[in-house]
Amino acid sequence: YLSDNIDINEHLALALTIGEMLTSDVDSHTYGRAALLYQPTRIDIFKLMIASGVRYPSFQEMYVTPSPYATGNPNLTHEHVQSIETQYLRKLNNNLTAGINLFYLQNEQQILRDQNNVFQNYGKNKILGGETELRGSFNGDDALQLSYSYLHGTGENIYGNSCEISNTASHLIKAGYSYDLNENITLGTMWNYTGTKKRACNDPRDKLEDYNTLNLSFGWGLNKVSGWYIQGIIDNIGNTIVRYPSPSGTYVDDYPIESRTFWLRSGFKF
Repeated sequence: YLSDNIDINEHLALALTIGEMLTSDVDSHTYGRAALLYQPTRIDIFKLMIASGVRYPSFQEMYVTPSPYATGNPNLTHEHVQSIETQYLRKLNNNLTAGINLFYLQNEQQILRDQNNVFQNYGKNKILGGETELRGSFNGDDALQLSYSYLHGTGENIYGNSCEISNTASHLIKAGYSYDLNENITLGTMWNYTGTKKRACNDPRDKLEDYNTLNLSFGWGLNKVSGWYIQGIIDNIGNTIVRYPSPSGTYVDDYPIESRTFWLRSGFKF
């Protein structure tokens, strides 16, 4: 790949990347990205980003042996994704930054199962949405992250039928805050909300329900320049059962993938 950053003037800059990818058993593909950054003042930043990329088929999609769920297809090629994104960032003060981001993606040659459960490059989808975010600190002893995301998408299946994109929530909210009680002790919390998810066009089951999760954390020595640190996290303290959608024709119920969990990590900074 080749990449370059170009300063057009003191307010405007351009970043460019172009490359070629070649893997075994899949055709080669050229990809590229371009980003234009405009900063008229010290507190305002505008970005415009355009990209063309790929997702290569997985080992399962190409080589899985025949099963009631699916059969691999060694003749698959890559999924082709084109995207355009624009972003505005504003520094509210020395510690807080707010931003808004709008995006549009188009995916072609998406890998789906056909009527014989064989993977094929038949699908298409379009996704548009936006995100707002507030990130930073109030006083230097804390850290804040607050974001809301919305997306809407339509997909086309192997029969040419178009419907709302499946297994994707339209509304996502994340709110996190941590505070340093002193030089050694840090307390934090993180709340996540995931909205309802629609199933595939031909799946008669109800939507996946929305859910909330809350995390609490305690840290000792996290802000040290050097020395030992330790952190304990209670993940999903309310024990919400989070499920991954099971594809049609596999399991009646969805996979439970998350419940209340306790994490403990430690390390040494040099």
